[in-house]
Order: sequence, then C-alpha cells, then structure tokens
Amino acid sequence: MGTTPAYLAALVAAAMMHGTAYQAPATVYAALMTTDSSDATPGTECGDATYARVSVAPASLFSRSGAVDTTILDILWPGATASYTVHAVEFFDSALSSGSNNRVLPYIPISSVVVPINEQFKLPAGSGSITVS
Repeated sequence: MGTTPAYLAALVAAAMMHGTAYQAPATVYAALMTTDSSDATPGTECGDATYARVSVAPASLFSRSGAVDTTILDILWPGATASYTVHAVEFFDSALSSGSNNRVLPYIPISSVVVPINEQFKLPAGSGSITVS
C-alpha cells in the first residue's frame, strides 16, 4: 500500500496550523515509476519517448474504507514504444515532469510488471490502495 509522502503531509499540517483549509487539486496526474517510490522520495519516472502522465479526478478515483483508499476506476496508459518495468504509480499535481508545480502526492507501489513494446499498462480498479496515516 502506498502512503502519503512527506510533501503532502507537510502541506496538510501547514494548512491546519495556520487555520486554512487544504484545497486538493481537482485533477491529478498518474505517472509510472521504473524504480521504487518511498514517502521521502519519488521513484524514477518512465522514460519511454511517447509516455505521458494520465489525468484523473481524485474525487472519482478512490473509495474509502477506514484509513484505506482503494482505486475504483481503471487507469490506462498508451502503448509503450520501449519495454520498461513498472514499480509504482505516483500521482502529481502537474502533467509536466519538471517545474515548480511538479509535486508528488500519494503513490501506489505495485509488484514489478514488465510492459513490452506496443503494450498498454493498466492499473485495474481495485488493485491499488493508499493508506491515509
């Protein structure tokens, strides 16, 4: 299960301590990681030439049970033009892979999956979960 990275936890804590409400982005962008992710640092994003982050609406992506959010929609990436191995799906607040609005939000670690050339990677509904702690 993924968790809330340090950046997001600090953002929520700062909003709480200063009496302001945290406003989550209406759209987040799912990225495929080719190395393991952790709460402290993001993994290495897929370097496939045609790869792009996939936009999702977080309000309709997860269902909650206690402290666990589980995906309720499939997330599908375009066909790969190079073979790569996926270790995690990370969510960002930007479609761009660099810049000041490129902050990592929650992530979902997965068992390593090799994506062959011309194949699409799909994170099926119900297969990804995040522990809110």
